[in-house]
Amino acid sequence: FLNRDTKTLLPTEFILALVKREIENAGRVSLFIDGFPRNMNQITYSLYFRELINYRNDPDMFVLIDVPEKVIDERIKYRRICPKCFTSRNLSLNPSSIVKYDYGLKEFYLMCDNPECTPTRMVGKEGDELGIESIRNRIEMDDKLIRRAFELHGVPKIMLRNSIPTEIADEITDPYEVTEDLEHSIDENGRISTRSKSWEIIDDNGIPSVSLMPPPVVISCIHQLHEILIT
Repeated sequence: FLNRDTKTLLPTEFILALVKREIENAGRVSLFIDGFPRNMNQITYSLYFRELINYRNDPDMFVLIDVPEKVIDERIKYRRICPKCFTSRNLSLNPSSIVKYDYGLKEFYLMCDNPECTPTRMVGKEGDELGIESIRNRIEMDDKLIRRAFELHGVPKIMLRNSIPTEIADEITDPYEVTEDLEHSIDENGRISTRSKSWEIIDDNGIPSVSLMPPPVVISCIHQLHEILIT
């Protein structure tokens, strides 16, 4: 009804109205609004601060997540989705417990191991083979949004990093906190084995780094959130 195609963002005023309605319906609970603001208009528009920031009488803050492009690319290219329950896995970084081999296509594939689903072959999403290039415009916009957010005053910011330099990783992390790259192989008898190895990437600044698993990133978020709320 807004004469909109699927590639065009909704008007800022409309988005703000929807967000405000959801905030009202949620009651007195903490809210995490993912992927917002989505464009420069939403973060600079005066309505954003007049009608959303401090809309409720409780603390507001930005959560900014820095993920190297190499990590994003790997997550997209090897993402596999169950077509029934939509469970998401990754062939090399977070496989399911059931790995099989397709002799026709000469490739490994995953079966869904969600206990509430039936074993189903997981598939890649259309366009995932392009990796990060399929969302290049969005990545570039997110970078501009993060830079703009740092210029805003009066709104606390939580900064999360997905990666840390390899040279200090052993000093500040435990092995289970670092993402491993899982390599599958099949022998002449059809037995499949999986070997884990350290996954080192080159981050966006050209620094050899390792990618963190979700738990340490979440702990960092909680720690920074606590610091904001008690000050």
